[in-house]
Amino acid sequence: MAKHPVPKKKVSQARTARRHAAFTRKKHVRLNGIVNVIACDSCGQPKMNQFACPSCGTFRGKTLMKSEVATKGIKKIKA
Repeated sequence: MAKHPVPKKKVSQARTARRHAAFTRKKHVRLNGIVNVIACDSCGQPKMNQFACPSCGTFRGKTLMKSEVATKGIKKIKA
């Protein structure tokens, strides 16, 4: 049976949280130029550019989804 590496000392919760926070900051910096998030024209909620708004369901001034369907989500269908 192979032996696995074991840490010499316990890693504190603050050190772990700092590592995770640094990873999250780097992720946002990397996605900053890639993902284009803008405010919706009709409701003002943040949405991705060239996508329908998930909160109100509008795209380029036209309502594509009803607000009930947009907030409710996908139903499960029994086969």
